[in-house]
Amino acid sequence: MNCLILYSPNGKILATVDTPGDPKALDISPMLDQHPGALSLVADVRPDMATQYVNQQSLCDRPRMAVTVKGQVLTGLPQGAVLTIEGREYPVDGTPVELSFNLPGRYVLQATCFPYLDWETTLEIAS
Repeated sequence: MNCLILYSPNGKILATVDTPGDPKALDISPMLDQHPGALSLVADVRPDMATQYVNQQSLCDRPRMAVTVKGQVLTGLPQGAVLTIEGREYPVDGTPVELSFNLPGRYVLQATCFPYLDWETTLEIAS
């Protein structure tokens, strides 16, 4: 069994099709119409679209962000990441992020930056 993988130029897997025969015999034009600019790759396994991506025409595991939280300072967020706090998005430039909250409570912090895996933590702010 082969798997035809459609992916974006940055490596994000967009779609997969399992095929018992020659994947090159498939008509993928309808899929390409849905994903203009997509590239294709044939693999012998179906990728996990949430945890893998394509890098240099090979399936790879998406790396983890090396984020550390010390008090209200975040380090290790890569340049280009987007930090979301309480539904509000903040761009990250790769430098440490100093957080400030007006009220005590629990705050969910989420960060995204492809190809990295999404990151999430809960920060407890005391009064």
